[in-house]
Formats: sequence, structure tokens, C-alpha cells
Amino acid sequence: MLVLLAQLAWLVAPRFGHGEPSLDESYRGKERLLAYAAWKEQPSPTTQAAWDDELRQLRAHTRARDFSILGLVLALNGTMIYFFWSYGVRKTTA
Repeated sequence: MLVLLAQLAWLVAPRFGHGEPSLDESYRGKERLLAYAAWKEQPSPTTQAAWDDELRQLRAHTRARDFSILGLVLALNGTMIYFFWSYGVRKTTA
């Protein structure tokens, strides 16, 4: 039970970073940093669109990553619950 609560706390805990949260992720970090710098140096519709596209790709990546982590945790929990639940039930026939 304690393991399940620890996993739940880890899943729902917010991420802590420094500065702009979208710049802390490593997925496409260089491209996103260049788009952010270009948008801050020369704000225009083109640089804004590039920055928005990088943020859209980051959101899609983090959403897919979060769902895959959740699925993996649920599958592992289901497997562990099954094995612990059926641990003492096995009978041998003689």
C-alpha cells in the first residue's frame, strides 16, 4: 500500500525547475532555445509561430511520455497485485 501511495505522489507531484518551464525539458532543447531566443530578439509573427510550434511539439511529447509512464506503472502494479494476491492460493496435488 505504501508503494502505491509513493507512486501516486510521484505521478501527481509538480515538476520544479528554474526559469521558463518549457526551457527545462531536454526534448528538442536546442531547437526550442533557438526559437525562444529568436522570438525574444526579434518579435514577429514568424518567430512567434516558430516558438508556438516548438511549444506544441513539447506538449505533445510530454503528453505521450506521461501516458506511457502511467500505463507502465499501472501494468507493473497490476502484475505485482496479481502475484501477491495469488501467492498463498496455489495448491499442489499429490
